[in-house]
This record gives sequence, C-alpha cells and structure tokens, in this order.
Amino acid sequence: MNIPIFKLEFSDEFIYEYQIGVGKILKSKKIIEGECVKRFENNFSKKIGCKHAIMTTNCTSALTISLLSLNIKGKTVIIPSNTFFATAIACENAGNNIELVDINKETLCIDPCELRKIISNSKNEIGAIIIVHIGGIISKHTKEIKEICKSNNIYLIEDAAHAHFSHMDDLYAGTIGDIASFSFFPTKVMTTGGGGIITTNNEELYKKCKSLKDFGRNIDNIEICERIGINSQVPEMIGLMGCLELKRVEKRIKKRNELLSVYYDRLLETTEYKVLKQDGGECSYYKCIVITSINYDFLFNYCKERKITLTGKVYKTPIHEQPIFKKHDNGKLKNTEIMSKNHFCPPLYPELTINDVNYICDILIKAENEWKTYNKYAMLTKINKIELFYEKIPEIKNENELLIKIKGCGICGSDYHYYRHGGLGSYKMKLPLFIGHEPVGIIKDSQDSNYIKESRVIIEPSYFCNSCKHCEKHRENVCENGKFMGSLNERGAFSEYLIIDKNQVFILPDNMSYEMGILLEPLCVAYRTINITNIKNTENILIIGAGPIGICVLILLKLLGYNKVSIYDKLEYRVNFSKKFTADKYYTNIKEINDKFDVCIDAVGSNEVFLNCQLLINTLGKIIIVGIPEKEDYLQYNPHKLRIKESIVYNVRRGTGAIHEVLDLMKKHEKYYKLIETIITDKYLLSDIDDAFMNSSEYKNNSIKTIIYFE
Repeated sequence: MNIPIFKLEFSDEFIYEYQIGVGKILKSKKIIEGECVKRFENNFSKKIGCKHAIMTTNCTSALTISLLSLNIKGKTVIIPSNTFFATAIACENAGNNIELVDINKETLCIDPCELRKIISNSKNEIGAIIIVHIGGIISKHTKEIKEICKSNNIYLIEDAAHAHFSHMDDLYAGTIGDIASFSFFPTKVMTTGGGGIITTNNEELYKKCKSLKDFGRNIDNIEICERIGINSQVPEMIGLMGCLELKRVEKRIKKRNELLSVYYDRLLETTEYKVLKQDGGECSYYKCIVITSINYDFLFNYCKERKITLTGKVYKTPIHEQPIFKKHDNGKLKNTEIMSKNHFCPPLYPELTINDVNYICDILIKAENEWKTYNKYAMLTKINKIELFYEKIPEIKNENELLIKIKGCGICGSDYHYYRHGGLGSYKMKLPLFIGHEPVGIIKDSQDSNYIKESRVIIEPSYFCNSCKHCEKHRENVCENGKFMGSLNERGAFSEYLIIDKNQVFILPDNMSYEMGILLEPLCVAYRTINITNIKNTENILIIGAGPIGICVLILLKLLGYNKVSIYDKLEYRVNFSKKFTADKYYTNIKEINDKFDVCIDAVGSNEVFLNCQLLINTLGKIIIVGIPEKEDYLQYNPHKLRIKESIVYNVRRGTGAIHEVLDLMKKHEKYYKLIETIITDKYLLSDIDDAFMNSSEYKNNSIKTIIYFE
C-alpha cells in the first residue's frame, strides 16, 4: 500500500461543470472580478454566517489587506510563534511590528495567560492580535482571548487558513474576530487552485478591503486612488472553482471527520499518541494533529520505509526560529519549542479510505513498539534549551559494566547553572552537553553474579580510582583520575539507559523508595559538608539557602543531634517549607539576624551570601561554601574581618565517597523517609524535561526539588 502526502481528485461531473463555466467566462465581457467571483463571495459569506466576503489572490494578501484596513500601521501585532511564517510576513508587509506569544500545549493555539502578560508588559502600542485556528480547530480558549481583546480595546484578527466552516458553540470561524482570512491553497479544506478570502461583519472594513485589494481605488470611482493598496484582483476561473467547491465541501469535511475518528479511536489504545480534537461543534480538520514524544525523524523515516508520507507539521519551525525573524525571540516561547518537536500530522484528506487510515494506524502502532527498543536521552543544546535524542540501547562489554534502566533522576543546582548560563562563571561548557547526576534505576544486564538483574540500585555519580594520593586520604571528590556523570564528555543520567561501572552501583534498600534514593546524592553532599569540616554539635550554625542542599544539611544536622541550627532564605515559601524539619530559628530578612554564628553554611553560592557570612561569623568561626556560584568568578573577601576573627573558609565539592555512611545513617531513621521525600515537590516525564527546567529554574509553583522520572 502506498499513501502519498496528498491527493486531490475531481469527479467527471465537477470537471464537466468547470469546463462549461470556463467557456462561459471566455465568452463573457469579464474574465477578472466578474460574476463568478461575486457569486462565490456571496455564497461563502452566507455559508459561514457573515455579512461580507472579499476574495483575494491568496491568503497572505487577504491577511495583509485585513491589517491595512484597521489603520494600525506602525503598531505592534501580537501573533503566536506557532504559525506559518506568512502570518508574520503579512504583518511586516502591512507596516506592523510583531510580538510573539507562546501557545498552550493542549491546543497549540495562543495561551491566554501568556497573552495577558504580553499585553500588560509590552512597551509598544498594540494594534491587533491574530489568533490562528491550527489544523482547523477552534481553541477552547477562543472566547477568553476574544474577551481579552475586547477589554483592552484591541482588534482581533482570525487567521482561519485551516478552518473553513469550523464552529463551536456560537463561535464560527471567520466571524469570531473583527476580520478574518481564509486560504484556498490546493491542500486546504477547499481549494480554488489558489486564492484567499476576507470575511467581516463590519461595513466600514468591508469597503476599505474592497478598495485596498484594487490598488486603493475609490470603490465608487475607479479613477480615484484614495489609499495605498495592492493588486489582489481575482480571475473569474478562480471564482468559478470556488463556487463548484462549495457544492462538495460539506461532504469532504464529513469525510475528514470520519477519518479523524478512526485515527482517534485506533490511537487511543496507545501510550505514545494523542490525537487532538475540537471540544464540541464541528471542525474542518485540515490536519490530524498527533501529540507524541517519539522522535519525528524516527517516525517519518519509519513511515516512509512503509510507503507512508507524513504531511507537514503545524509547525516544525516556529516564527522565532526562522532566520529572518530570530530577532523576535523573547525567550518566553518554551511551549512552542516543545510542541514543535512533539507532534506530527499523518495524512488526512477525503481521497483516503478507512482502510488507508487503518493501515497508517497499524504502522504507527508498530513504530511505537519499535521506539521502545531505543534509548532516549536529553542534552543541553544551548542556553535555556534541552532536547531529546535517541540511539539503540547500549550493550555491556565486560564484567565491570552494568546496564542500568534509569527510573528517575533529580535536577541539581549545577544543572540549572548550565541550563541558564551555559557554564560556571566565565567558564562555558562546550555544547551540546550531557547533564544529570542523581539517578536511581534497575540492573537490566550484568556479567557479574554479585549484581543481579532487576535489582533496584542507587548510582554514585563519581568514578574515582581508589589509588591516587587523594583517594588514599578518603578525599575521592578530588581524585586525580576522577570522572563525574553529566559533566564534560561524561554521559548524563537524563537517559533511559546507561552503562555504569559496577563500583558506582549500590543496592537500594527494600524499604527505600526511588524518590528517597534520588535524594541520597544531595544528602551525601550535606553529609560531607558536616563531616569534613568537623562541625561540633555545640556550635551555633546558620544555613543560608533553603533549597535542596540547604534543607538536606538541615535534615542531617537534626538527625545527628545538632540543636543550634538556624536557616535563612530570601524566598519566604522556602523558609516556610523548611519549618517541617525543625530548625531553631528561621529568617527571611538578613537584616533581622542579630546573632553571630560559629558556622555559616553558604548553600546558595553567591557573592552576596559570602559577604553576609563574613559579617555574621563569630571569632574562630567557619564559613563553608557548598553552593556553586553561577555567574561569579570571584567572591569578595575582606581579609581584615576574617583575619581578626581568624575565621576559616572551607569549600565542599560533591558528595563523593559518602554513600555508605549516608545509607547507614538513613537506615537508622527510616521513620523520617516520607517526610524527607516531601523535598521532591515536582515530577516530570523525560519528554517534558525542557518544561521541567524552565518552570523549576524560575521557581514556579513554589518548587523545592524537581525530578525527572521514567515510565
């Protein structure tokens, strides 16, 4: 079976009627902007319930004319980045600046929350908002967006290129906004071989558009040019074809809906596919949009090898990633970027049969099963962007290696530094970069009988030699031959499978959850913070930073019997969260701290915190820097204050080598596991990892610790 990307067929009756019509046109006095064009405009406007329709040579000119008719030249037009670039070109041609808004991941259309933010924060005068009915679907947020425009006195324009005769409740495509444009390109729901049309219920806009499509002529006196317009006059043959298409379009839309239902029902049984449907009403379904985490290139090639050609995505390359429009990338289009990669569009046109679609679904289900045999992993490809890649599941080569199926991995502060800044201080990592070093998993393959398959395990992210002078002193964290997971060229743990040296693998106790296992890595860092700096339980301790590391330090101090522990963070929600771990004092304002401390633990890593430590430290006190500075190369050091006090500054790097001690300690305090696990406030699938980093990096939802988990 061969399923082409598109097929367009006309019945013999259609062809005969068209031939007769062309003959009449050629014998008439007008072969452009005549009776056929007028008849099509009238019939189309009646069919969508609109007062006026103006045909144009294409949809881009229809959108350009629509913008010009609103008299908003020089003003900003807000458009989704998830649209065909013709939308942006029309704005530029009409003399407007564009501002891009992110989409909702469930609809692929404008997110009203993001729209409100742009309107309230924009420094420019906003002339209009263009809503795009992606795939012909009227978004469930359309009414809300319409109300936003109304309350802010902003024009609403519909890019309805996909949405011929779509409607939901009282919303009919082409009548929702102040003005709209449709496309009749050959692949669209209906075609005239080209062409576009403008629809509006506004008499004044109708007259302006009539003038603008005809160079800007006065519509009552063609000898007078009263505005700058364009030439978008339509040949009669195009109008004729439109009239004939209107006779069959309902039947063809019905067929599209039948085929879409087959896709929906068949793929509903799968785990990797979600077919988008309109919430009620009737949709033209120009596209069958399928949300998936399966790599598009893999899926495209898999289908192509089986004689199926997937259709164009909506859209593969967003506006802000187009070379000419990159200057409009505002860094706030994450959903657009995620969804541009996480969807595809199988063939959907009326010439397909039910059997064709069932065959396509059979192949897609087989592709899903094949995909499960691949290893998916994440890499930081540029600042603020993480992408997924795939490869065959790796195989172990000797008895020192174990194949681990990762069940979950925490996001560390250093991961956020790389994500936001591309490195530490002025040192930049070479991208793309493997990240992630707090994993737990299951042994899937082993050549060593001491490591049994299906055993649950914790993975030590550091590899150390156990033979250099530092390892001999139990300072494995600075091993001369050491390697660390998810740094430099070492594979990271945001991967479904990893080959790990068996010396880095430890059995996860039966009574310990995967979540608790993930937290062992930051708990190891906390343990070394206390242990190698020889903190006494009689000392007065201040922890600055109530993030995961600060809270882990607090937990271990309390479990080890330390009583004089205070914690400070400028984020009030974090201090409130830390109260469940019973520090002695809590602070959200540094100026309110009147005490001096024997130990100041910097769990943030910043010049501001280090300066505060120098002010708050006691004579003979210890400043312990465990947080990693993100942007600073240097911290300001006041030798006079610290010299007079004879204070010591310690640096703590990683939790390497502490896992046995921490496991033994935690086994004695099993009753606190559930409490400690509450540090994990956010969980995301690997397919949503970019979303996880974006939200948690910006402290959305009052996050403390975020983990990535694997199904």
